[in-house]
Amino acid sequence: MASLQPGIKRRAPERCGANAYVCRRHQTLKIPSEKAGRSTVAAVSSPPAFISNRSGMCDTAATRTVFTHVLKPSIALNLAVILLCVAITGARGQTPPQQPGIPSAESQVTSLLARGIAAYKAGQLEAAERNFEEALRKNPNLAEAHAYLGLTLARAGNLKGALAELHQACRLDSANSDYAYDYAVSLIEAADYRAAVPILQSLRNKSPESQDVFINLARAYAGAKQFSQLSHLASHLPQNCDDNFLKTLTGILASAKQFNAIQQTWKMVIQSNPNRQLPYAALAELWTRQDKARQALAMLNRAPEPARGPVFWYAYGQTQLALHEYDAAAQTFERLVNRLPANERAWAELIRAQMMGGHFAEADKRAEEAARQFPGVVEFQYQRAVADYLLGRNTEALDALQPVLKEHDVSDPRPILLAAVLESESGRYNEALRTFARLPYDPRSCNALGSYFYGATLLRAHRLSEAASELRAAIRCQPHFALAEYRLGLALAKMNQLKDASAAFKSAASDDPKLAEPYYALAQARRRMGDAAGARAALERFNHLHQHADASDRALLQPYVQ
Repeated sequence: MASLQPGIKRRAPERCGANAYVCRRHQTLKIPSEKAGRSTVAAVSSPPAFISNRSGMCDTAATRTVFTHVLKPSIALNLAVILLCVAITGARGQTPPQQPGIPSAESQVTSLLARGIAAYKAGQLEAAERNFEEALRKNPNLAEAHAYLGLTLARAGNLKGALAELHQACRLDSANSDYAYDYAVSLIEAADYRAAVPILQSLRNKSPESQDVFINLARAYAGAKQFSQLSHLASHLPQNCDDNFLKTLTGILASAKQFNAIQQTWKMVIQSNPNRQLPYAALAELWTRQDKARQALAMLNRAPEPARGPVFWYAYGQTQLALHEYDAAAQTFERLVNRLPANERAWAELIRAQMMGGHFAEADKRAEEAARQFPGVVEFQYQRAVADYLLGRNTEALDALQPVLKEHDVSDPRPILLAAVLESESGRYNEALRTFARLPYDPRSCNALGSYFYGATLLRAHRLSEAASELRAAIRCQPHFALAEYRLGLALAKMNQLKDASAAFKSAASDDPKLAEPYYALAQARRRMGDAAGARAALERFNHLHQHADASDRALLQPYVQ
């Protein structure tokens, strides 16, 4: 079962109230505030040009023009006299009313904040930062501006600056849960988990049913390696947890390797609502990975009928595969395909179960059908090639892989390796070596199969020293790799390094006593070294064995390509 990433991101809401479930700035999961601080945004709910002056008049150019045009000439003259008297009175020391064309300092800050928020939401981060900084120059104690500036800096990648601004917002308005939540989430993003923990604990005390605070507190506990607190938290789930919440939580627990807590979590959910299908499927997957597939299947068989939806049956089939009940698994996935004919995963698992059960012709037929139903889906083109390969139809398998190989960014190594092996077995060594070069390379890990088949191809192409190097790499990656040891011996023997070749053949015979070819090759090496008795003994052993390297290569590749 795929788990969600611990970082929880959702779409931005249409409103900006402090009680919005989704954070109006972060676009992360949001808690309802216990005490919503009054947002300055509320002052500009009307269009920005509509700014109130002292007398309550709307100070816009349009308003002033209309107001002048509707006055009669005599009234306009009287008004001019009144305004002159007001000006004379002001000259004697009385404060005149504010001129309509100059906004007050408060309204300027409000306008700057509104423009900054609009720019932030539009992704215009530089403009947003300028507006928030200008607002703060006029009013350094405006918590809302500090908060939005912090979020703007965070989105711009300046996490250090963001933390400073968000901390200042919390200091100026300590009762605002929005600011506290945003600050805690930013601390988590900065990997300062221990600092985030007490903030989120306080928020959870205020809103114990908040799933968002719960998830981020779990992230903080996991990051701070406070595993006992994390397990305790997981044992007290909020009410009405949806599937996404549960997958996110268990993903966090898995990253912290708290598998007992995962098990208890799913058991609690089953106990509270036995008709949900996800908990059964997830618990079965967990137990199967712990080599308890039989226990998982027994649990699934006890599930009530309402819980037996598509997710349940997919897990049921996966559990049967783990128990090597391939025919039963194929029947399970067949029912799922009939129920959901547009589900690609059900089709893929059906074909895989048929191949693992040895029903290659049926798998080939189904793969061809799926490739027609889902054109362009690489998996079904690949499965057709695998079925053809297992049926011994190498030419057809290569033809089926051609659409996949034409793609330049194939990330799945399976079709690349299969194509390279098919080309090598067909004697097209140069093409095979070019295909092997497309396999992804990670210097931090090894690929025993890739190195083995690459080495075998180099051996067939008579590039002996390179072949020996690759085959040794395969053995380092997978010790006691009998086939690699056998082919390494062949390469060494062809380079006349008979002593080392004999040692490699002996290792291969010891690691896989049923494999025939190492004994034959050992007999040849001993004969060349003048050991006639040793050669006869090895040849006699060879004559009693029937397992051959080419068939073993196919058996070796079969579970990988499937």
